Amino acid sequence: MKQKIVLLLLVCSLLFFAISYETPFSITESSHTQITVSQSSNTDWWPMFQHDPAHTGSSSSIVPETNETLWIFDINEIYSVGFAPSVVDGRVFVGSGRYFWCINSSTGVLLWSYKKPYLDPSTSPAVSNDRVVISGGQNELYCFNVENGNMLWNFTAESWLRSSPVIDNGRVFVGSDDGLYCIDQTDGGLLRKYGGRGCGSPTVVNDKLWVIWGERLCCIDSVTGNQLWESTFTNIGDAHSTVYYQGKLLIGTGYGNNTLYCLNSDSGELIWKYKTEGWISALPAITNDKVFIGDRGNTARVYCLSIIDGSLIWKKTYENEYGAEYSSPVVADGKIILCMGRKLYVLNETDGEILWSYDPPIRGYRVSESHGFTGQSVALAEGRIYLASDEAKLFCFGSMLYYDITVDPQYLDNEKKTFTPLPSSCVFEFSNGTEKNASSPIILRAPLGSFTIKNVTWNGYGVLPRKVSIYLDSDLVWRPLVNCTLPTTNSLILSSSTSSVGFNINVNGRLTFNQEGISYAPILLLYSVTNGDTWNEITQTYTSPTGEYSAIWMPTASGHYIVKAIWYGNTTFPESSIQTYLAVLPVQEQNVISVSSNSKVSNLVFNSSTNELRFNLTELSEPTGYSDVFIPKDIVGNIRAEVFCDGKKVDHDISSIEDSWLLHFTYNHSVHEVVISLTGVSAPFELPINDLLPFLLVSIGIILFAIILYGYKRKR
Repeated sequence: MKQKIVLLLLVCSLLFFAISYETPFSITESSHTQITVSQSSNTDWWPMFQHDPAHTGSSSSIVPETNETLWIFDINEIYSVGFAPSVVDGRVFVGSGRYFWCINSSTGVLLWSYKKPYLDPSTSPAVSNDRVVISGGQNELYCFNVENGNMLWNFTAESWLRSSPVIDNGRVFVGSDDGLYCIDQTDGGLLRKYGGRGCGSPTVVNDKLWVIWGERLCCIDSVTGNQLWESTFTNIGDAHSTVYYQGKLLIGTGYGNNTLYCLNSDSGELIWKYKTEGWISALPAITNDKVFIGDRGNTARVYCLSIIDGSLIWKKTYENEYGAEYSSPVVADGKIILCMGRKLYVLNETDGEILWSYDPPIRGYRVSESHGFTGQSVALAEGRIYLASDEAKLFCFGSMLYYDITVDPQYLDNEKKTFTPLPSSCVFEFSNGTEKNASSPIILRAPLGSFTIKNVTWNGYGVLPRKVSIYLDSDLVWRPLVNCTLPTTNSLILSSSTSSVGFNINVNGRLTFNQEGISYAPILLLYSVTNGDTWNEITQTYTSPTGEYSAIWMPTASGHYIVKAIWYGNTTFPESSIQTYLAVLPVQEQNVISVSSNSKVSNLVFNSSTNELRFNLTELSEPTGYSDVFIPKDIVGNIRAEVFCDGKKVDHDISSIEDSWLLHFTYNHSVHEVVISLTGVSAPFELPINDLLPFLLVSIGIILFAIILYGYKRKR
């Protein structure tokens, strides 16, 4: 009984295996979900002096943990850079005595520059809506396209411009020796001018602006131009500007007064004031109801005050340093950034303790005069610090930052239409010089800043012949429109008769663009008997509405030919040409054997006694070669052919076409010796093991089942 059960289980297992046996299965990947990364707080661009129109000097960016420099850009001028740079969308904008510079924020590589007509220091730039506005010294104000540096407009004031511009709601505010100008950011037209002497950089919030003229602090309605209130101060300092924070206005005064004032922004009434030990020439930074400001005496000092009542939270003195009064501090990430003496300092916001500092090296011809970072203000963005030294060098502190970004471009073809299928591969080059091979859409780990599409491959063609620069937007989402040049494809097939009487060649082809036919396009057909050195015209024909074209050509003699089809292209579809080789061999009175191929055909011979055809194939320019051999039925009535390339048998197809046999085969190498036996013996019957195994298993199962059944009946 046990033996019967075992045998029965064996039979069932064999039957199940035979029925379920298949070739190995494949796994199809499901489409992945697109992920878009929102803006990181580490970025927080720095678009203008002290970060914003309110001049708060506060940022949500992180601050570098060490004094490691990522790069140093040499401005290479005698004149130092006197104002802080601006940083937006991976670009650093800064002005020097002779030039405006745009520098890649990740690499320190120059993107573009502009030589000013005047040799005079520039102020801090202001960036908004893909435009950067900067004063060029003297009385010129310029606006450039941030991407390519093209000048969009320039404005000439009536007197010298002394302040950094502020952009608010499409309006540019800039102070000069004779007043405050309000300029349209779009076209540079003058919207309004406010009178006053010695105007500084205004503070602009909610359609109100606060500006200092001499020793007068005025509040003005920025829409109507009406003055709302005015206060007077003595020794107002060199900053000539104010800071707005939650309905309060702060202003510091210089030598002889040494006071930080806090006023009601709506009325100008005094809320509190704090007497410092030294004078104040910079703007304070404000965050979390705390005010940070430096002053100068015999040593440098930094104060932390309460914005509520002006009470002192802490004060820190830094021995052997000076110059804290000139550098407007930046506060972020629980840290304070400012320059004291020739050094850059990063302090703890809680108590002013030094976290790290950096003393720039003294180089060049100003060794005895170099003041390092004295009096400089900084810009903070992307977790990096940017500032210039007295020797006209721009420093970047921090490290290369990488983000997960979604790359999902929209590819446009020659007709500006989205094309399919999508490119098979793309090569992206990032701002740090690295490259990434990727199809799209894909999530890439990349440094923030600029990167380019180096090339795009589509259906085996490189369709982006030039670099296209792409810059990330503020949301770290990259969805550019990539204009690709797709190729025009041309096919050419030759088929021939096998009678030497009226021997002709049928020329057929199709002109397509992205798999669609190009209609009514002129196609020039040519042939050459000199291996392409000279060409003779066959005819000019036109494509049908679906892109097909055809012609009949009657060669004057047998031999070797090259046939070419040319489309010269137009403004939309690029030119395209294709050529096919043809060899014609007369045999047995009125018959002709011909071979057409995308490889060069040579040494075509036919042995009539053995019915063996030989020829050589060379100069294949495509990955896969083909050959079409037309053989008269008068020579071989019932063809049984074998095809050998370099002695190895290859697969082929045979079809009947009127009075000839068409034998077609393909190959992968560019040089071959081909032998075709036209009386070849058919291959013996072969059953692949994958097909035979289920049959054998089922047969064995049936036999075993019959044995068990027979034994069971016999026992009964």
